[in-house]
Amino acid sequence: MNVSRNQSRFGLCLAAICLLLTAGCSGSLPGAALLTPPALRTEIAAQTAAAESQPQPDLETAWPTMPPVEATAEPSAAPSELPQPTLTPTFEIPPTQGPTPTNTPWWRRTPTITPTPQPAAATMLIKRPGLFSKVKSPLTISANAMPGADGLVWVELIGEDGRNLYQTRLNFAAYAGRSISIAPEITFELLAPAELARLIVSTRDRFGRVSALTSTDLILIQMGEDQIYPAGYDREPYIIRAPLENQVISGGLLQITALARPVNENPLIVELLDEQGAVLASESLELIFPTGDLSHTPFDVVLPYTVSQSTNARLVFRQESAGRIPGTVALTSLELSLQP
Repeated sequence: MNVSRNQSRFGLCLAAICLLLTAGCSGSLPGAALLTPPALRTEIAAQTAAAESQPQPDLETAWPTMPPVEATAEPSAAPSELPQPTLTPTFEIPPTQGPTPTNTPWWRRTPTITPTPQPAAATMLIKRPGLFSKVKSPLTISANAMPGADGLVWVELIGEDGRNLYQTRLNFAAYAGRSISIAPEITFELLAPAELARLIVSTRDRFGRVSALTSTDLILIQMGEDQIYPAGYDREPYIIRAPLENQVISGGLLQITALARPVNENPLIVELLDEQGAVLASESLELIFPTGDLSHTPFDVVLPYTVSQSTNARLVFRQESAGRIPGTVALTSLELSLQP
């Protein structure tokens, strides 16, 4: 009996399975579930409830997964492990020591250009009349002069044939050694309506040697109006730097350093004269007339001399006439003592 009961149950289960399969294929699961016998439904429900009561597996752990990979940077070195910079030894070059800087003011006065000092005014100069002035007698002249050792100033007028038209000696002994102005009146007589002449102002030293001389050429007329021209260059024509006045020279050589502004194209004559006026040494120099900013032409010359004892001498610088009337037209000098 039990066997037949079991067979009946087996048959019912088999029938239920078939119905389920048929329902699954047809897609009507609820209807198939309603066709399940009550006894079987009760058993199935119990199995379903028991299955639902079981804990559900976690989806994250149910599926095998790869362990997560953490993205990490290169491990940072500890402060003590950081690479330290390499110190390269350097050598400092000490700065060049220059002059101590000075504070420059932002404003300053514009410097005034100081012109080169002019040579001294000529101590011997005919101021009036000037070169080639036309004059008739009487004639009043104006001149600068320095009286000679005897206190005298010589004034002469020489005609073109060499004759002496006028000569005087003015005594200014009270002004010896000082430059003075003179204004003598000159009278003359002519043999022709007009004549070329030379006016000369000069001085002498204690031995009678000419110590200084200046001159100008004039045109003398018998009739008509005077035509007075101004004087020319009013500075010293010859400037002697060495030797000095009354210097003692020995060794037989006289070194001269001087400057000259030639009064004409003739050479400059440099000479040594003894007490009687005899020439002890002489040199003739061809000088170029100064140009540009130069007022005088510098030069150096050596005069060899021979003396057997201490000798008073006069060093003379002079030029001769370049016109029709011969003679010295400009002269300056100084006194020296020559030793063997």
